[in-house]
Amino acid sequence: MAKLLSNLKVHRSWEDWFSAGLGVLLLLTLASLQGQVPLPVMYSVVAVGVAVLALSLSEIMMAGRWEEVIQFVLGLWLALSVFVLDYGTAGQMRIGHFVIGALLALMAAFEFWQDSLEKS
Repeated sequence: MAKLLSNLKVHRSWEDWFSAGLGVLLLLTLASLQGQVPLPVMYSVVAVGVAVLALSLSEIMMAGRWEEVIQFVLGLWLALSVFVLDYGTAGQMRIGHFVIGALLALMAAFEFWQDSLEKS
């Protein structure tokens, strides 16, 4: 059990690749419903997807703590946007976007926690 906990305290590169994959998956959800997505939803999803992908790739190239904070905020926005924005005919994307947003926020919080342990 102690070994498992000590392994969780180390920031691994797969975590950043996982977040980048979530950014790509988010962008692919728009491609699957081309023409059926309301403009506010489309703008929000494209902005969050591109930002998460860019942040994840920047974290892979050069480690920093600010990426996790921004990714956490983006994940929260994506999860909450399903309640704020009118998904209209693209309503079936609501669950997927909520799950992706929650996963992004959780991964960012987890990575931030790991980074804070490494710095101390």
